[in-house]
Amino acid sequence: MDTNEDSPHTGARLEGDGSVLNSNLFLEHFGEVSLTLNSNGLSWKLLESVHNEQDGLSCLGIKLISKSETEIKFSDMYALEFINWGLIHESVLSNPGGCLKRHETEMYRFTVHGVQRSKNRPSVLILTVYTFGHKDLQTCQMWVNQINALLKMETGRPQSLLVFVHPMSGKGNGCRTWQTVAPIFSHAKVKTKSWLGLLQVIVTQRAGHAFDVMATISNEELNSYDGVIAVVSQEDWSTGRMIGIGCA
Repeated sequence: MDTNEDSPHTGARLEGDGSVLNSNLFLEHFGEVSLTLNSNGLSWKLLESVHNEQDGLSCLGIKLISKSETEIKFSDMYALEFINWGLIHESVLSNPGGCLKRHETEMYRFTVHGVQRSKNRPSVLILTVYTFGHKDLQTCQMWVNQINALLKMETGRPQSLLVFVHPMSGKGNGCRTWQTVAPIFSHAKVKTKSWLGLLQVIVTQRAGHAFDVMATISNEELNSYDGVIAVVSQEDWSTGRMIGIGCA
């Protein structure tokens, strides 16, 4: 596919009062998409030419990529990063009605990290990663700057959290569970503080430990946190609810 900066499909443009940005970029593992930024988030759709006027791409009768527009809201984004020059892997048709082939192109890239709810289990959040690319450095930087500017306008995003970890929860895998999810908080630039600043998190040592901490914490210390979370087992849920801890 042609990714030359002079292509009429690659120029970014601001719509109306500048609140909406639209340009054609390449989406990792998909191909060239029309990407739109508005006050709610990002939306994109594969270019019609890629689909060859079909309702999505298919191989041997199996539908592989939907033609419908896809989106991610700012409320579902937790991190954005510019990752410089590198490979973007595209999916392209080998021939009309044929199967998909992988094609690699080097370009500047940025990645949007987010979550989406599981269709089968709405209470479960699934991590999502979308990497977009463009040959022009300024185009990528403009997208990153515009997305960051709108993300900063989002209210209610936690900056500092107090974390309790019950080491025996989940059949003794409480600490391992926290080690799995901790990088997400770090990526989102959320600080996970500790009681008295001694540890990154509080690993509870006994029954009622979290309750005692919350019962004795000063208002000044409590107000320095945007929230309190806990990695606990199901039987600890009632205790977490009593002291106002969101249990994971």
